[in-house]
Amino acid sequence: MENRLKILLLEDDPEDVDIIQHIIQENIPGVDYYFAANKNAYLHTLSEIQPDCILADNSVTGMNAGMALATARELLPEVPFIMVTGAVPETYAIDMIKAGADDYIIKDRLQRLPAAIKAAINKYRAGIELKRNVEKLRENEEKYRTLVERVSDGFIALDKDFRYTYLNRQAGELMHKDPAELIGKKIWDVFPDTVGSETYYNFLRAMEEQVYVCSTDYYPPLDLWQENHIYPSPEGISVFTRDITEARKSAQTMRKMEKEMMHQQIQEQKKIARAIIHAQEQERNRIGQELHDNVNQILAATKMFLSSAAKSDAAKEAIRYPIQLIDNSIEEIRSLSSRQVTPLMNIPLKEMIEELIDKMKVSAKLTAVLDYNDHKDQMDDDLKLNVYRIIQEQVNNIVKYAAAKNVLISIRTEKDGTHILISDDGRGFDTTKKRKGIGISNMMNRVEAFNGSIKIDSAPGMGCRVRFAIPATECIKSL
Repeated sequence: MENRLKILLLEDDPEDVDIIQHIIQENIPGVDYYFAANKNAYLHTLSEIQPDCILADNSVTGMNAGMALATARELLPEVPFIMVTGAVPETYAIDMIKAGADDYIIKDRLQRLPAAIKAAINKYRAGIELKRNVEKLRENEEKYRTLVERVSDGFIALDKDFRYTYLNRQAGELMHKDPAELIGKKIWDVFPDTVGSETYYNFLRAMEEQVYVCSTDYYPPLDLWQENHIYPSPEGISVFTRDITEARKSAQTMRKMEKEMMHQQIQEQKKIARAIIHAQEQERNRIGQELHDNVNQILAATKMFLSSAAKSDAAKEAIRYPIQLIDNSIEEIRSLSSRQVTPLMNIPLKEMIEELIDKMKVSAKLTAVLDYNDHKDQMDDDLKLNVYRIIQEQVNNIVKYAAAKNVLISIRTEKDGTHILISDDGRGFDTTKKRKGIGISNMMNRVEAFNGSIKIDSAPGMGCRVRFAIPATECIKSL
């Protein structure tokens, strides 16, 4: 024992005092002794010191062992009390033990006294330490509960069988349950619809693997978005649950607003694209008319003057080839201006495509088929013109590059919109390679301007298929 012991000896026989002190000193070093030979001395000593052990004879002046024990238990309940006496009836010794004495030693067996003192002191010290630990644990638990109740998050504790062992008030509010009524119940019995959910598997994972898990999920019955922080232990899991419903809904609203704003921006961009296309059509129309009305007139006048200037046969022969070139130029300009000038809006799209096919058959000498089923002809003029220009662009590509023998143009109107297919059996091309021309890009821009979609399927030696679709909302004629 590291600290010096203080032993109070209630004994009125000096010889017994010496014997007891001698036996203790031989076995327990570092002891301070205090002696009392009567009741008054005993009470005075008890009030002056805090002994580590009391050794009391059965009877001294003014007090017996029973009285000394009762006084000690009243004043110093945590101090060991050992009766050291001569022969007494066994029933008396048993009554003393029942009254609270820690041991009794017969004076002719004092060799057992040091061991009895050590055992009694260790017992009391262990009891005091246990009491302190229990009190500390109680205080810590109280602080813990206070802390848990004060946190804004919901908190639950589950044992290894997933039974509730504790819930704070916030957890009860989140679950719309009384925490006291859930203690001892399995969480899966209280919320059977969560079995198989993300929360269910995260709880199992944390328990089985003994790892911290953080999860976010939605519980529809309570319209609750929750963020769970799951902490495992061999005895169960502790879960802090944060209600993030408002944050999630705000984020969803923000994303919806951003999406709507983006949609509006895209629609504005498409309106601008349509305006640009419309301006391009006007410019093409102006150029086509300029070529037809002015340039061709100049060429025709030049031809006429050349013909008039040739008087002799030699002169006529000399200008024959230049006049032929002028004729070819006039014809080429007519063809070019015809492609540039905007088709008349009162002509049905089917007739416009049929005319385009007829020209293609003559110039390219290939077989072309039109599959047309839009009997209502609901397209407004802008869309009709753009569909025509897209088909015209691809037809020109086929004539120039495809070396095709057969062409299919299909225009079909369904409930979801108008679907167009332009297919040929020509040489095809690698769609992954960079294209030099802008024809396909122009087609894509025209389709996207009307919220449509386009797909080009081709490969070397496999022909080409251009599919594009315009949604029904864009196909209805403007009122």
